[in-house]
Amino acid sequence: LTRLGMDVAQDIILQAAMPDFGRENSQHEVQAIYFHAQMIACLSRILAGHSHIIERNSATLFGMLHDIGKLVILHIEPDNKLQALREAIAEGTPALQAEWELLGYTHIDAGMMLGLHWKLPRSIHRFIYFHHHPCWHHPDDWPKDIQPAIMLVHTAHILLADMKPDMVQPTIWHPAKRMHVPESKKIMQYPLHLPL
Repeated sequence: LTRLGMDVAQDIILQAAMPDFGRENSQHEVQAIYFHAQMIACLSRILAGHSHIIERNSATLFGMLHDIGKLVILHIEPDNKLQALREAIAEGTPALQAEWELLGYTHIDAGMMLGLHWKLPRSIHRFIYFHHHPCWHHPDDWPKDIQPAIMLVHTAHILLADMKPDMVQPTIWHPAKRMHVPESKKIMQYPLHLPL
């Protein structure tokens, strides 16, 4: 860890763990989630370096792990459920709603369970639990202790959506887009100090 640094070590660990989540017929989905996690982690790290409110290593970790529950879904759910989920999201049903209606749980629930199993820090559990709040809740309802982390990763999502071209082979969650709550702009200005 001392020689490699935390970022490289986290990357090696996650690269080793993620392929085990996918079955042969879901490798494209696993790779897409991993790519998305890497991009969000990189953007979050850059934004954290600018704002000086969240440590860059923490921002990277939040970015890498925010959607880890999707890998659990790919690992445990049968193909017919995954196909139904793909169709529901493609037809415009919000991803969390589609997961709940078709699976009885969401990728947030799955991520929380995996975080507990891996004995991840409480801050990671809380972040996984609340990371979709910018799409669904007024900023006053976000937990104060992780508001900056939530907004940082949410901002990374918005930036990535404008930068990333459409995938040649769409994935289950690809059509789902992050929404921006206008009131959350104040969190970008204070405490994050992001001039966006």
